[in-house]
Amino acid sequence: MPRAARPAPVVHLTTAETADRLRIEESTLADWRRDDKGPAYIRGESNGTKATILYPLAEIEAWERRRLVVPAGT
Repeated sequence: MPRAARPAPVVHLTTAETADRLRIEESTLADWRRDDKGPAYIRGESNGTKATILYPLAEIEAWERRRLVVPAGT
């Protein structure tokens, strides 16, 4: 019996990688998180220090698609 295909791994970007992709400062992403703006993200456990923030690539891509402006003449 053939084995079922494995689903593609879920890719997560760090804050630095996400900022680089969006061509913005990391501080802008921090502001967006504080203000409930920007792409969806995962907040990891903090263990008394800064929490780990990860952005699922699929969420970033969906956020970008929602902001896509298509000129009326096209």
